[in-house]
Amino acid sequence: MKAANKVVERTAREPVVNSDKKKIEPKKQDDISKDPVIDPIEKKVESKKQISTIHETKNINEWTSDDVVSWCHTHNLLTFAKLLEHYDGASLLRLHTMTKTKSDNDIFRLLQDDCQQISNNGQIKLTITEFVRFQTELDKRLERDTIQRKTIPEKSTKSGILCSLL
Repeated sequence: MKAANKVVERTAREPVVNSDKKKIEPKKQDDISKDPVIDPIEKKVESKKQISTIHETKNINEWTSDDVVSWCHTHNLLTFAKLLEHYDGASLLRLHTMTKTKSDNDIFRLLQDDCQQISNNGQIKLTITEFVRFQTELDKRLERDTIQRKTIPEKSTKSGILCSLL
């Protein structure tokens, strides 16, 4: 029985050959404890790199629900990513209009209520900080879309072409 244990032990420490025919030395027990621990912040940054940025090339009114969620993740608006997962661009614009016609306190409370309704155990919580950041980022994006529309030459639009023909 001792001999069998020695054979297993020896084969466990022998180098492994991968498909490229290179020897890969197995880790010793001491080396395992020296492996770097993955920092949750680094993991978040890694996952952020995998987020689609297709929304960047579209106007908000053309966004799908995936574009809205992707935009939220890009700007680290994680509560809004959950809260708005069924919104498309038109719905987001409607919410923006509501934030301009109602008081911030009213909209904030309504969004907090929505968080409670979609989260049975109360795990989704909207902070005032994220609410303000959401408004700021959305305003920036709408301003960018407006500027881009203004820089498109009038003749390249359908109505511009029609006016030119008349």
